[in-house]
Amino acid sequence: MNKKQCGLFLYLLILLLCSCARSKLKQQIQALYHKEIFIPECLLDQISRIRLKEKLPMMVVYHDSLECASCSIKRIDEWDGILRYYADSLNSGVSSLFIFAPAKQNYMEIKSILGRYDHYPIVIDSTFAFIEANPDFPTDKRLHTFLLDADGRVIVIGSPKYDDRIWNMYKQVLEQLKNK
Repeated sequence: MNKKQCGLFLYLLILLLCSCARSKLKQQIQALYHKEIFIPECLLDQISRIRLKEKLPMMVVYHDSLECASCSIKRIDEWDGILRYYADSLNSGVSSLFIFAPAKQNYMEIKSILGRYDHYPIVIDSTFAFIEANPDFPTDKRLHTFLLDADGRVIVIGSPKYDDRIWNMYKQVLEQLKNK
C-alpha cells in the first residue's frame, strides 16, 4: 500500500469510528428521553430547598466519581445565571439539584468544600444511591445534565451552561411548562 492509500484508509477508519460513536450517543439520548428518573429519598433528605410535596420540573446535574468533583464544585458559580433565570422568569417553578457522587477517598475533601456552597441545592451521594435507583443511567457525562418534568421524566438533555442551542431548548420547554 502506498502512502496515499494508507492515508485514505486511515481517514476512512477514523470517519467510521466517529460515526459509530455519534450513533451510540444518539441511541443513549433516545433511550434517556421520557425515561423516569428516580431521586432517592436519602438524597432529597439532605436539603430542604426542594419542595417534595409539590410536583415541579427539576433540573438535575449529576457528577459521578470519574469526574473531578472538587473542580466542578469550585465552578458551580457558573450556574448562577441559569438558576436565576429559573427563579426570576418562572416564579420559582423549577427546582434544581446538583448530585455529587465522589470516590470514597475524596469524600471528606468534597464535604469540606461544600460548606462554602450551602446556598446551592447540592447533595453528596456517598452510597451511589442515584445510580442504584437508575441502573440504566448513561455513563457519558454529556448526558448527566437534564430537565425532568413534574412526573420525573426527562424532557431536555444536556448542559445549558456551555451550549446556547441547549440553553434555548431549556428556555423553550420551561416556557411551555409555565404556560400549561
